Amino acid sequence: NKTKLLGFIGDVLDDRGIRPGTAVDPFCGTASVAAELKRRGFRVVASDIMEYAYVFARAYVEVPVIPVAPELKDLIGSDDDSLPAVLAFLDRLDGEAGFMHEHYSPEGEDGARHGRMYFTPENAARIDAVRSTLHRWHSERRIDDDTFHVLLASLIEAADRVANTTGVYAAFVKTWQANALRSLELRMPPVVHGNGCRAYRQDALSVAADAGDFDLLYLDPPYNSRQYAGYY
Repeated sequence: NKTKLLGFIGDVLDDRGIRPGTAVDPFCGTASVAAELKRRGFRVVASDIMEYAYVFARAYVEVPVIPVAPELKDLIGSDDDSLPAVLAFLDRLDGEAGFMHEHYSPEGEDGARHGRMYFTPENAARIDAVRSTLHRWHSERRIDDDTFHVLLASLIEAADRVANTTGVYAAFVKTWQANALRSLELRMPPVVHGNGCRAYRQDALSVAADAGDFDLLYLDPPYNSRQYAGYY
């Protein structure tokens, strides 16, 4: 992603005297630039057609403050309804053999058939356990949309840190890398405080057309015709 370019992008804005206003980022990806624009005071419209990118945009761009989860106190066994307390509870969940364990670890029937080593069986099962728990909490309305997306963003980033790949998921490394052997660890997401920002999962042209008047357009489109979805 463009995290290493944030300083350069900020310098360009400063050198050209571009003050905070409304910014549109219709190919937001991991939302690193969109979140930085929000941090600089822009009202950001962030979008992408990929679902994972929408999760990041919702968590790091649209969510105005770090959420709390009062409806989870009885489930997590704590009077603390803060996000760190919820993440600590999720980190203690036992693994369960679900979709990731079946298809992306060598212990799943499908994973074993193809020799897949995207995740260790233990990490794949823990990803399944956290994901199913978040889905259940959301469907039972124990967490709202903001909390759900922030927690899901934390899980996606945690999974990527222990993935046995070299970048995209087009292939896996045929031996276990050191990072893949670490235990899945959920971390506090870097939520940027601020209001007036929005996240969408929408075609880029539609986003730009529907955004109304804006001051800054940041374009970082795919570099070729390859469809990223096929790599995941």
